[in-house]
Amino acid sequence: MPQIISINDLKYESTQKKLKMYSEIELSEQQINNGNVKNARTALSSIREKYDL
Repeated sequence: MPQIISINDLKYESTQKKLKMYSEIELSEQQINNGNVKNARTALSSIREKYDL
């Protein structure tokens, strides 16, 4: 039987998911600004080499 969820609960859950997403984006931007990044081509190349792909 389907579960009934109140509109307020759905809004709260949606808001919490958005807050988490924005928090993760902010953290990512801080990491970029601090230079905590890797070259994508180099990173993928090392992964391919490591897993023999």
